Amino acid sequence: MSRNQPSRFVGFVNHLFSGHAKTRRRQRANRKIEAGDIQSLEQRQLLSADNAGVLRNDQSIYLDLNGDPAHEIDGKITANGGDVVTGKWNGVFETFAVVTNVNGLLYWDVDMNGDNIPDRSFQFGARNALYTDTPVTGDWDGDGDDEAGVFRNYGAQVLTVAGNRRQPDWIRDMGEWGYQDSDGVDANIIQWGLIGDLPLVGNFDGDRADDFAVYRDGRFVLDIGTPGWQGEDFDAFSAVGTPVAGDFDGDGHDEFGAVRPVSVGGNQLLEWRLNDGRTFHYGLPGDRPVTGTWGAPEIHLMVEDGRVLYDDNPSFGRIDFETVEAGMYGTPIRIQISNHGTIPLDLSDLYVPDGFVVSELPQARILPGQSEWLGLTLHSDSQGIKAGEVSFRTNDSNETPFNFQIRGEVTPAVIPLPEVTVFINGQAIPDDNAVLDFGTYTVGDARPVIVVEVQNTGDAVLQLSNLTVPSGFVVVDGLTTEIQPGGADAVIIALDTTISGSSRGDVSFNSNDADENPFNFVVVGNVVQPKAEITVSVNGGREIRDGDSGAQTIDFGTVVAGDAGPQFTIRVENVGDVPLQLSNLRLPAGYEIVDNLETEIAPGESDLLTIRLSTATVGTWAGDVVFDTNDADESPFNFRITGTVQPRVVTAPEIAVRLPDGTELQVGDDIDFGAYFQHARGPEFTLTVVNTGNASLELGVLSLPAGYVTAEGLDSVLAPGDSDDFTIVLLTEQLGTKQGNVVIANNDADESPFTFAVTAEVVETQFVTFVADYGTVDTNTGFFDPQLGPARRQAFEYALGIWSQQLIASYDGETIVVQADMVSLGGGPTGYPIAGAAPTGWGGDAVLAPVALLNHILDQDLNGDAPEIAISFNADLDSVDGDFLGNFYYGLDGNSPATHSDFVTTTLHEIAHGLGFYSAIIADGTFEVFGQAAPPTIYDVFLTTGNGVEVIPMSAANRLAAVTGNDLRWNGHQGILNNGGTQPYLYAPAIFDDGSSVSHLDEGRHGDELLSPNYSGPDHIVSALELGILADMGWSTLVTPNTGGPENRPENRVPIPAPSHWMARSPGANDVVVSGSDDHPTVSWTSTESRGHFQVLVRDAVTGSIVEHLSTFESTDYQPNLAPGTYEVLIRNITDDMAGAWSEPVVFTVSGHPTVDEPVTDEPVTDEP
Repeated sequence: MSRNQPSRFVGFVNHLFSGHAKTRRRQRANRKIEAGDIQSLEQRQLLSADNAGVLRNDQSIYLDLNGDPAHEIDGKITANGGDVVTGKWNGVFETFAVVTNVNGLLYWDVDMNGDNIPDRSFQFGARNALYTDTPVTGDWDGDGDDEAGVFRNYGAQVLTVAGNRRQPDWIRDMGEWGYQDSDGVDANIIQWGLIGDLPLVGNFDGDRADDFAVYRDGRFVLDIGTPGWQGEDFDAFSAVGTPVAGDFDGDGHDEFGAVRPVSVGGNQLLEWRLNDGRTFHYGLPGDRPVTGTWGAPEIHLMVEDGRVLYDDNPSFGRIDFETVEAGMYGTPIRIQISNHGTIPLDLSDLYVPDGFVVSELPQARILPGQSEWLGLTLHSDSQGIKAGEVSFRTNDSNETPFNFQIRGEVTPAVIPLPEVTVFINGQAIPDDNAVLDFGTYTVGDARPVIVVEVQNTGDAVLQLSNLTVPSGFVVVDGLTTEIQPGGADAVIIALDTTISGSSRGDVSFNSNDADENPFNFVVVGNVVQPKAEITVSVNGGREIRDGDSGAQTIDFGTVVAGDAGPQFTIRVENVGDVPLQLSNLRLPAGYEIVDNLETEIAPGESDLLTIRLSTATVGTWAGDVVFDTNDADESPFNFRITGTVQPRVVTAPEIAVRLPDGTELQVGDDIDFGAYFQHARGPEFTLTVVNTGNASLELGVLSLPAGYVTAEGLDSVLAPGDSDDFTIVLLTEQLGTKQGNVVIANNDADESPFTFAVTAEVVETQFVTFVADYGTVDTNTGFFDPQLGPARRQAFEYALGIWSQQLIASYDGETIVVQADMVSLGGGPTGYPIAGAAPTGWGGDAVLAPVALLNHILDQDLNGDAPEIAISFNADLDSVDGDFLGNFYYGLDGNSPATHSDFVTTTLHEIAHGLGFYSAIIADGTFEVFGQAAPPTIYDVFLTTGNGVEVIPMSAANRLAAVTGNDLRWNGHQGILNNGGTQPYLYAPAIFDDGSSVSHLDEGRHGDELLSPNYSGPDHIVSALELGILADMGWSTLVTPNTGGPENRPENRVPIPAPSHWMARSPGANDVVVSGSDDHPTVSWTSTESRGHFQVLVRDAVTGSIVEHLSTFESTDYQPNLAPGTYEVLIRNITDDMAGAWSEPVVFTVSGHPTVDEPVTDEPVTDEP
């Protein structure tokens, strides 16, 4: 808004173009468009080729100009009903004609100039009972203008001389002036085509005149040649859809093709498929395709800020002029009117609502590709909201009149007023609430000044007068008496430094600003007499204040007696105005002056004082440095200093060698390792070397006696207080006493070398003994079955004997108890489980180890006489015949029939699982032991993928992918060594096989090893590969002797400390109780197992004979049907082919008589459980 803007809009009125203001009447000239009207090169290029278009059901047209799926021209055909055809009636571009049937005659309403309003009409063609004409257009004579024509299909009653139904005729208007001669007089009739053909017209041979074509059953038939008939030409191209023709590439020859609806990315579109191989999308299903060199205007409005205005759409077409004072002109807003069409855009009949004036007029005709500007300005003498619709007419058929909303507000006129604003250093200060401090200066200093800027921020002249300043200040440059709006003036005020004293008061001046007259602010200044002023700093940095002590004390640090003493340099500076006098310097005891002070320092000058701590005497020396000055408030000047002189100490290294429990060895001590079996894992003894001295301990060669090696050596230098470990390993390959000195070369003056003796005995190898535990619950079944029991025990104990020659004991009498059961594990048409095995317990922390391995590694029996391994054999196999492996073979010779399972092989296989050949990974990729979530086992530690990625740290999903990818490897040193130097493959089928996956070798790559997942025949040999894998987990075997090599070093083994976490197999039955009456008792129990089934065994409490045995009981309670007597009941769980421990016996009594004569059981009492 501007009050001072000149009236440059005077003389403008609210109308423009050729129409009159405030009218909506349309005046249209039926002017034919000539080629010269299309001046844009881009538009001429667009007109040189045909483009696609579509006609929608509501008579809307959407025309393409550039070959993309979006339309550039839209419009609406004003004539209603009838067929719509296109034709180049004006010789320049295609326009539309509507052909209607009036009383059997076809009347053509033709648009000549592209505004979609009919300009000419004529009659050509007919539709009656004898024939039906389809309107077509074409340049029949090659003169550049299209003429009318029809494709006539005759009714069934119209016959030829031969009596056949007459075929279609083409009837063309051959008049020189096109529609002007379209009266049928010059009509040319040619019979061509068949009944049912669809007509198509195009210049298919490039001779300027259009040719006939028909579309027949998805195939095009062309009549090519000029003049007239040249015969049929069946083109090879065919397509299904609506036929179209047009010169899409501008080469003078029309292409032809078909248009059909298709789905593209879920959107329904029209697909145009041409005979030259091109395919594109334009239009929607239901649209009628048309082609031509289009001629139509297309209006486009854009505000100068980039906003697009849409016709008659307030949401996207309103301009807000904001506000203007009454009688003033607002800022003009310009609207660009563009023609995006291909023929001139005509504008007329502009209407602008009250409160607005036209500031810029566009031309009434805009050529294709050109633009004009319409400028509007808010202006009115009356106050209030000004709003309304701007409207003007166009020859764009679907955007006339073009309307958009404008709005603005005229506010009351404002009376101009002055406004005073005062600035100091660019910062505005408030009236009567500001203090300007000049600071403190010395008499005789140059006068300090402050520049005060007074601005007129109002819109009337600011009058100023009567400037005053307080005593002690002077005006260097005063104010003018008048400041124009937007102008400013400066006043310069100085502090008078000719006399001393403090000055304070108001600076004031009068103005015609109604609410700031007078304008006041306070000035303050101080002028003092000259004096001496001392400033002291240490080493050119931190300032020392008079009386500094405590945290500000200057600390000379600690120094050894006799060394050079540390010193500090103190700078004394005179920041006053007269010479600074210095005298009578005093230092505390223990210090000496290196460089003294001058007695006088001129103003602005300085001098240095250097003080040194004397190292002649041991002790801590502290006190004040003091000297006198003529500084009135800092004399004497004093500050505190401190420093310490220590006695000189002789430094030397000191070696100490400590046992794991912290006991310190002395030179000459003897360590007795005890006795170890030949080939067993020898002891590993780790000692710590500590430097307890105050100088670097240098370590030389570490020497060991024959029969020992170091698994970890020593650093060459240990700083004071540092330590390092070394490990001694006994080699157990050779029998005999291993004795000698361990020698550590070092630079300890009185303990070099440090020597101590070690002794150990390697005795004949003792193997881990495997013994059987058959239990005492049922003495008539299983391994004590009257018929099969002896053979079962013999085979089982034979397998134990084989294992008793494989593992070297780590302590005297090391024994592994293997519990054996014959239980019903079921089976069916797809196969039978042979056996299941597991450790009876696991121990560890982050990694679990089976109890047998824990005993071996920790050299002690952690579980006493209890079994370390439990194996459940499937008793059902001894009753299976046929194609499956029926019956166990209990012979010892390894010659089992093909239809039998070798019992010795099965036992050897299952014991390996109990020794640790056992993964905790289950079918969802997590870890589980005994049906509970658990840490991974020691076996899992060595699992990697083929590219070396460890399995344990993976997510459950990635771990499952690794163990079902058929590329699972063992990464233990001895397993790789015993496999010829390559990683062994483990069983990892694509579908996880519970109980088999991971915990076996891959038989497809390693053949029929003992630890293959599937039984394929007898095998009584534990292979070197299988023993190597056990050795990696910590077992000592003959194929992995303790050589002291890298595979036996502690850092290459999985650390297994004394277990802090135990997991033991569940008995599967808890809280067994007997309830009910004595004649009908009920046995019930609880269970921690949610899987598997139960075995229930009842025996006579007196004789111990079994009276009832249920091997596949699913419930957790049952009612025995027994004769009167006293009985005891035991229950255990069968889960994952493994039998749990029997519950403790519970005694109960039955009185009365049983309800039936036979015991309730699912199998004979003499058969296996």
